Amino acid sequence: MIEPPDRRELMIVAITGMFLLICAIVQAEEVTLGTNQTDYYFLIGENAGFLIDVSNSFNESITGQFSFTLTQQQKTGNSMTQSSNSQSQSIQIDNGTASLVFELGPQQAVGEHVFQKGKFEYTGPDGIGMIVTLEDVTIHIIENPEEKKESEPGECESQTAEEAAEEQQQAREEAEKQREEELRRQMQQQQEADKIENKVQNSQMNQNTGALKSEMQDQLKQENQAKERMQKALQQDQEFQDMVQELIDEGYNITGAELTPTGNESGEFEVDFENPEGDQAKISGKTEGDEVTSLDSTKSLSMENMMEKLKDHPDYKKYDEELSQGGFTQGTPSLQGSDIMIEYTDSQNQTAQITATFNETEIEEVDLSRNRTYWPYLIPFFILAGLIAVLAFREKEEEPEPAPSPIDYRKHASKMISQAKKLYAAGKAKDAYGKVGEAVRFFMSYDMDIRKQLTNNQVLREMRKKKRSTTKMRECLNLCSLVEFAKYNPNDKDFGRIVSIAEKIIS
Repeated sequence: MIEPPDRRELMIVAITGMFLLICAIVQAEEVTLGTNQTDYYFLIGENAGFLIDVSNSFNESITGQFSFTLTQQQKTGNSMTQSSNSQSQSIQIDNGTASLVFELGPQQAVGEHVFQKGKFEYTGPDGIGMIVTLEDVTIHIIENPEEKKESEPGECESQTAEEAAEEQQQAREEAEKQREEELRRQMQQQQEADKIENKVQNSQMNQNTGALKSEMQDQLKQENQAKERMQKALQQDQEFQDMVQELIDEGYNITGAELTPTGNESGEFEVDFENPEGDQAKISGKTEGDEVTSLDSTKSLSMENMMEKLKDHPDYKKYDEELSQGGFTQGTPSLQGSDIMIEYTDSQNQTAQITATFNETEIEEVDLSRNRTYWPYLIPFFILAGLIAVLAFREKEEEPEPAPSPIDYRKHASKMISQAKKLYAAGKAKDAYGKVGEAVRFFMSYDMDIRKQLTNNQVLREMRKKKRSTTKMRECLNLCSLVEFAKYNPNDKDFGRIVSIAEKIIS
């Protein structure tokens, strides 16, 4: 006979069930990020960008810090230039689903733009800090439509701040455990079989092939023995081991090693390291018998970290401010050896260059050079000489032409909004959305006295510089940009919203 459970057992079951239910509810509440693919392809001149799908299952808006690093590699002539920069901004994610627009704008050169290290850090209603990481996304700028390929959807990973720190510590400990094994594996890699065959085939000596193989195998054996002695010397040398350990403690990982015997008892070695930020280090030296006779350690910063260090240098600040006040615009930095070179140009196509020389991780010197073009300064003198010649042959001076009237940019922007309404009514929704975005960018360019074509990001950045509110402007520009993506369907509600915002901005 089965006895019914007593009240204590029922209470335990009820409490356990309630606990599991609460856990399920808590675990279901989170913020997620994702993309519909990890590789996007755009032809030169197309508006490049992608959408980040956002989901907030909390019953309230979540505010946090969204950060990422953008690494750009573009083809210029026969060479490739590379640069990277990190950005961070506070964003609010409302309850439900939405999309964030990441826009690069039209690109004029073949290359790749990698959106990496994307993460959203926030504190949930329960006070627990969370980090949501987004898988890297690559934007390919191509010339041929046939270069487009299929891509997998991008995923995200959500974990608490404590879990992220614990995971980093575990990875570091694991790297330390594998240090000797990795170094030994790198040093013992042998690819000599093909080398022997090639030497036999290319030999012009009148020797028996079998004898030549035997001789070369003996040489290979001696070379391997020399490498083993070098490896033993490194494993026994405390200074070398301390240098390796110091780099690993600083977050570096071994990426390669090379042993080169220079004699029966001597040799040279190099061990390469790199950290997650792209900084590199190298330990090199020489061995004699079972001893290390010389050791040298060098470091070099990544382009991103070199630029961050350079921006704090007083000479760079002085030169950059001087060029900016002189009407120069900064170009993309390039790296040549241990020097970073930054090109500047002005409206008269005059150029200048700031060159920073690094000694490993420290700046040695910062120089400014200019390529001056003097002929523009002679133009006024030629004009004056021509006027004098004309006046010498005329009895009276002609009346000067009236100056052109300034453009009524507010009226012009309003006309563009009217054109957008007509386009939307004619069923050309994509063109209508684009015309609204063009109108507000045109208006803000003149209203902020910039008077040149701006992208969405440039408009928002200039507004922040001038302490203007960007909330409505960002909403309008984001909706205008959504129509560029096949996933978004234009609708009357959104179009009415962007027209209303645009008309308020322009009025």
